[in-house]
Amino acid sequence: MLLDCSHIAAGPMNQTMEFLCKSVEEAGLWHPHPTDRLLSAMEAVSTTWMSQALQGIQALALHAFGVAGADSLREVLAKAKTEDVAVKCRALEKKMAGLEPGSLSLDDYLSVIDCWLFRYLPPALAVQKAKRTAIQQYLVGLARHDTSPTTTEAAMTVVETLPATVGMGTDHYRLSAFDHARIHVAEATAARHIGNLTQATRSAMHDIVIRAEQRRLTSGTTTYDPVPLQQHLSDAFGELNRDWRRIAVTETSLNATDGYLSRLKPGEQVKWLAHPGACRYCESQNGKRFTVVAPDHPRKDPFTQVWVGKSVENIGRSISPRKRLEDGSLANRTAAEMLVPAITAHPSCRCLYVALVVTGGKVVHG
Repeated sequence: MLLDCSHIAAGPMNQTMEFLCKSVEEAGLWHPHPTDRLLSAMEAVSTTWMSQALQGIQALALHAFGVAGADSLREVLAKAKTEDVAVKCRALEKKMAGLEPGSLSLDDYLSVIDCWLFRYLPPALAVQKAKRTAIQQYLVGLARHDTSPTTTEAAMTVVETLPATVGMGTDHYRLSAFDHARIHVAEATAARHIGNLTQATRSAMHDIVIRAEQRRLTSGTTTYDPVPLQQHLSDAFGELNRDWRRIAVTETSLNATDGYLSRLKPGEQVKWLAHPGACRYCESQNGKRFTVVAPDHPRKDPFTQVWVGKSVENIGRSISPRKRLEDGSLANRTAAEMLVPAITAHPSCRCLYVALVVTGGKVVHG
């Protein structure tokens, strides 16, 4: 596929090239992890709960706009969790009694959206769930040292029984102070992702309702047309689901990688294992060996060494070898602008580090 990007300014052009380079691997985004059953099971657990919440919100929207019956909407309004939202929802329930689906006012529909979000994504519970998942993502990296399930069912059993709190994880895996600090970062990142996705969901649904109101005003009807609404909802929620799957896959890889490295001693070696169908960059790293060093090592070499949290080194760096200059010309990026080898290399990266067991100067495992 050829794209004519010549008319795009330097800043957006560089962002576009970066996005395209990072999106190469996403064709198999919904496929199970191709090389590790534990990570595949963790990806599934990390994805499912949010996908179910989004599906529930989408189904309620279809009911409310008259694409299906309206009974479910009334149930939602009656079951809102928090008191302030419950009061608002009870008032909406009275207002909509006997009304034809799709005929609420614009302001009422915007308020109804908040009711849906508070039912399926209550802020405190959603953040708590995300943080627990982040803890398990880190611990599954530790579990990779102890077990290698031979079936999908066995892998899911391991993942579902992972501790979901730092305290329980400490008892089971003897977590260090550094593990605690790294997990705290994972929890904070998970909370930020949940906040961003909840806001994106609210914004997308508000946009859909506002566009539906614009169409209604110019059509001379009193209700929203369900056909474009259904299409817009399908498009919006399809994108939200992909966004969450991308987050789940990426954060599973990132946190599990750090958990795995945390149990290796300085001086041990790992090998980069790229999965079948990996992007060109990850394939170029396949089989390369790295020596484990402590995160606070004073003279780390990113091209020969690896450490917990190494992926932070790539903030501000690019996977795209070319960039557009302000004068419109294209130039090669300098070495200082390019990625250093670290897993995860990009969103949705599913590469692995595999520890090498060396005996007598020869690799006997890994």
